Amino acid sequence: MSSGNWRCHTNGAYSGVGELTKPLNTAPSNQTRLTCPMPYLMGSNRVRIGNIVSTAVIAFLTRSSCKAITAFASAVHAVPSSFSEWRGAHIFKTLMYISLVGSLIISALADSAPVIRLTIYLPDTTEIRMDKSVFEIATFLDSLTAVYADSGYLDASWTIREHPETGDSDSLSMDVRIIKGRLTRFTDVRFENLTTTRPLSLEREYFFQSDSGISLPEMPEAENRIAQTGLVTIHNLGVFHETNYPQTKIIVYRVTEQNTVQFDGIIGAEQEPGVDSLRWVGSLHLDVPNIMGTGRRAQLNWERTRADAEKLQLAYTEPWILNYPVSGTIGFGREVVDGNYITRRLSLDFNWRVSSWNRLILAWEQTKNTLTYEGRATHFDWVDAQRQTLGLGFRLTPSDHLVNRIFGVYALYHVELSQRKNAIQEMNLRVLGRLPLYRQLRYTSRLAFSMYQNGDASKDPSLLRPIGGARSVRGYYEDQFRGTTTVAIQNDLAIGVGKNSRVFIFNDYGWLQRPENTLNMMGYGLGARVETNIGPIVFTLGKNDNLPWRNALIHIQLAGIDRLWIEN
Repeated sequence: MSSGNWRCHTNGAYSGVGELTKPLNTAPSNQTRLTCPMPYLMGSNRVRIGNIVSTAVIAFLTRSSCKAITAFASAVHAVPSSFSEWRGAHIFKTLMYISLVGSLIISALADSAPVIRLTIYLPDTTEIRMDKSVFEIATFLDSLTAVYADSGYLDASWTIREHPETGDSDSLSMDVRIIKGRLTRFTDVRFENLTTTRPLSLEREYFFQSDSGISLPEMPEAENRIAQTGLVTIHNLGVFHETNYPQTKIIVYRVTEQNTVQFDGIIGAEQEPGVDSLRWVGSLHLDVPNIMGTGRRAQLNWERTRADAEKLQLAYTEPWILNYPVSGTIGFGREVVDGNYITRRLSLDFNWRVSSWNRLILAWEQTKNTLTYEGRATHFDWVDAQRQTLGLGFRLTPSDHLVNRIFGVYALYHVELSQRKNAIQEMNLRVLGRLPLYRQLRYTSRLAFSMYQNGDASKDPSLLRPIGGARSVRGYYEDQFRGTTTVAIQNDLAIGVGKNSRVFIFNDYGWLQRPENTLNMMGYGLGARVETNIGPIVFTLGKNDNLPWRNALIHIQLAGIDRLWIEN
C-alpha cells in the first residue's frame, strides 16, 4: 500500500480523531496534515438530509406534494459519496446551501416549522413512529445511525422514501429504514512512533492469531493485550483508510515506548529491641522486557533477607514459541539458607494463553541441595538432596484496570518425579482483589498460600517457606519465620492524593505451620506511595504487637515494576 494519502474514516467513539498529522511510514520531510471536519460515514447522509429538509420546507409552504420531496431525495442519493470525485461538487454544494438558507428564511417568516411524520424501521424489525421538525431530522438520524457505528457497524446507513399512504396529500410522511450492514472487522493495525520495538511483536499480540481480524467490541481486549506486554503505552487515533484502498480499514495508534531496562528494589532498616545496631535488608529486581525489539525478556532478582540468607535468580523468556501464544521461560536460581545450606534450581516453564486473560502453566524444576563443610559440623540432621518436580497450574490475569476493579488467581501444583510412595508435593496459590469504594478510596487484598507435603524439613530446610517482611506480612522482620505451610494476607485501604500518589493503612495476617508448632501473625501500619521523576516510591512503617513503635520497621521501595501479587 502507498502511505502518503490518508482519509478519515471514523465515528464518535474515539476522542481526538479525524486528524492525522503524520503519514505512516513516510519521512518527516513528507509530512502532511489531513483533517476531516465531519465523520466520514455521516458525510453523504448529512448532504441528503440538508437537501431533504430544504425541499420539505419549500414543499410545506407551497403545499407541494410529498412526491417532490422523494424525487429530490432520490436525486441526491445518486450523487457520489465522495464529492472530491465529482466535477460538479462545488456548484452542487453552492446551490444546496443557497436553497437551505432560503428555506430557513422562508420558514422563519412562517407561523411554525414544518413537521414530518417519520416511520423508522430498525434492523431488529422494531418500528418507531414519531413526528420530527425538519430541523431535527438531520441530528436525529445521525445519532441513530451512530449508535450502530459505535457498536462496530461502521457501514451503517439509512434510506428514505415516500410513505405509501401519502399519495397526493399535503401532509409530510416518510419511511426511514436503518441499514446496520455487516460487523466491520479490522485486519490491519499501524503503530506510530516506534523506534526500538518491532511492529510484528505488537501486531501478533493485538490480533492474537485471529485470521479474520477483530471487531470494534473486541478492540479494548486487544489493547489490554498490548498493555500486558509492558513494552509500550498506546493511544487510539481512530480508524483510517488509504484513498487508493477505500475498502481496507486501518486502526492507527500513537505509541510511547517504555524504558528498555526497568528495575525496582526494597531497602529496609530493622532494629531489634535492646540492640543499638541496625540490620539492613533489601532486594533488587532488573527487567529487560524488550531485547532487540522482539519482546524477549531477561530478568535478574536478588534478595538479601538476613545476614545468613540470600537468593539470586536469572530468567529468560521467549514470548511466542513457533508463532504460537505459548511463552517459555528458563531460569536458574541459587539460594543460601542459614548460611550453610545451598539450594540450586533449574526451571523450565511454559505458559499457554488460552485467551487474553487466562493461561495454563506447565512447569518443570530440578533442585539440588548441598550442605557446606561448616554445616555438616553444626547441623547433623541436614543431608544433601536432589529431586525433580513437574507442575501444572493456571492463571487468571487481573483485568479491568480502567476502573481499578481487579481480580486475579494464580495456582500451581508440583509433584516430585520419583518412584517413592510418598513423593513430595507442593502447592502455591495467589489471589488478588481490588475494589473501588468511593471516589479516590479503594480497598486491596492479596493472599499467598504455600504448602509442602511428604517432605522431611528436619533433613531438607529448603522445604521451609519464608514468611514476614514487606512482601508477605508487613510489620515483621524479613523472612523472620519459616514453615512447611504458610498463609499471608495483605489488606490495604488507600486514598488517592493528586494524580497517581496515595496514602494507605494496612493490616496483614499470617499463619505458618512448622514441624514443632503453628504460629499466628498480625502486622499493621501505614504507608505512602509518591510519584517522582525516577518512578513511584513506596514508604511503609509497620509493627506488630510484640514490637514497640520505636522499633517499627521502615521499608523504602522504588516500585519501578508493577507488582500486584505477593511475590514470596
